[in-house]
Amino acid sequence: MFFLRKDQVDRDVEKMRESLMTPEQIQKKEEREQKKKEKEKKHADEQLEDFGWKDVVAMTIAILEIIGPYFLLFIGFLVVLWQVFYHLWS
Repeated sequence: MFFLRKDQVDRDVEKMRESLMTPEQIQKKEEREQKKKEKEKKHADEQLEDFGWKDVVAMTIAILEIIGPYFLLFIGFLVVLWQVFYHLWS
């Protein structure tokens, strides 16, 4: 059988495993998944609490470093156009 994506294979294998499980095993699996989701949610909340003004400043600087050169090129292009038109019409 050919699968286009690896996650499709994983989902199909998981379905096969679940079909062979007893009800007790299914319940234990659901409990484990619930605990895992709670732990991930708690971890995500802790990361949001650690997000401070220094992170905002760092992201702002990173964005300006990415956009800055293009902005300077645009301004330089406008200055060159202004100079060209100024010299052509004077």
